[in-house]
Amino acid sequence: IIQLNPLVQTIQYNPQNWINNFPIDVDINFICKTYPQGISRNNVLEIAQQIDHHNIQADSIRRLFLSAMIWGYGSAGYGPWRVNQMLNAANFDDVIIETYNFVSNEQFNDAYNNFELPWCKTPFFSKYFYFIGLSRGNLNILPLILDKRVANSLFILLGHVEVLQFITPHFNYTCNGYIQYIQEINNCAIHFQCRPDSIELFLFNGIG
Repeated sequence: IIQLNPLVQTIQYNPQNWINNFPIDVDINFICKTYPQGISRNNVLEIAQQIDHHNIQADSIRRLFLSAMIWGYGSAGYGPWRVNQMLNAANFDDVIIETYNFVSNEQFNDAYNNFELPWCKTPFFSKYFYFIGLSRGNLNILPLILDKRVANSLFILLGHVEVLQFITPHFNYTCNGYIQYIQEINNCAIHFQCRPDSIELFLFNGIG
């Protein structure tokens, strides 16, 4: 785990598929043309670091959110359709800005409970949380990605659905479960003297 560098994890995707679906979207075209061979966690972090934390603008937050989604969906062909549903939501700008501020202030409960965009549930909005936290660099707790692969590894390791609240037979994530998850993994990272996201990547890679 200690030797895992999550920032180099690169996800392959089809840039042309995104460009074809969003031919005039400046942000998506920028992402796809800047990272045509795949997009890494570090690439998304580079985009996040362009944000002026003292003067939050919807446009810069939007580019970060979209890069996190492209990284998250990877080669899944339905990614552009789902992201289009998110972008067309009337509350899109409000949600991504509000979430950015909540996560920046470590108000993870508020970030989780107030995130409402179509087709964007815990496995994907936790990716957005993660890259916000990563870019801030000074948070006491790094919000981490929680998707089915991570939850499945935790289930295999722990063996009991009662141990972590979000691990149910149908992976019905809860806010309390997510908070417990990020707290426990951050504590483990202190114990093992490694990055919290190295543990998350280890879990993502699968157990057994």
